[in-house]
Amino acid sequence: MNWKPLAAAVMLAAALVLMIVGQPDLDRKLAWAASDLDEAIASRNYHIDPAELLELMWNNQLRLALLDVRDEGDYNLFHLIDSRWFAFTEEDLLWSAGLPGETVRVVLSNDETAANEAWKKLKVLGVPNIYILSGGINVWLSLCKPHKSPTVEMVPPHILKPNASALGDDKLKYTFPAALGDRYPEARPPATCFADREFTSKVEVLKPAAVLSGGCGG
Repeated sequence: MNWKPLAAAVMLAAALVLMIVGQPDLDRKLAWAASDLDEAIASRNYHIDPAELLELMWNNQLRLALLDVRDEGDYNLFHLIDSRWFAFTEEDLLWSAGLPGETVRVVLSNDETAANEAWKKLKVLGVPNIYILSGGINVWLSLCKPHKSPTVEMVPPHILKPNASALGDDKLKYTFPAALGDRYPEARPPATCFADREFTSKVEVLKPAAVLSGGCGG
């Protein structure tokens, strides 16, 4: 058995954990890269439209990881299917380090502020292929149309809160009848749900690196 790939993954995971636990080191890295990070965020080059994310969610030819950095309460109330509540714990970082390099990673929050900050941390930690959901969960829900689901019957759609316009940044602006997580149809709408929405594709799908064979016949 070739232990080198496993050892490399363990070392990477350990490095990520040390960097995130050792907050001064992470803070210094963020400070050093602040200008470049802010410029990247301002460019919107890494913010993907909800319609593009929906396409990715229905594309079984790629690896997709959704990192939900909202409060745990909001996540438990509603989240996109197959998304992970990501709080930068040791377990989260070990999970992230174990993802294949070509995985498309999308960070999301209720609006964008928390997702932007999480994206910066992941970027300085060297995590590849990271994007941000443009507009966050609030815009996602604003675009979802009520539709029937074979698994969730007689559940009313999400409802805009009466005081939504007065809520602060990155606050969930919709209510749900119960904390069902990803058991709402809005967690992954039909592939055609956003079909009438125009957007500029941002995601570059990376291909797995070819492994050169060696020895006889290599």
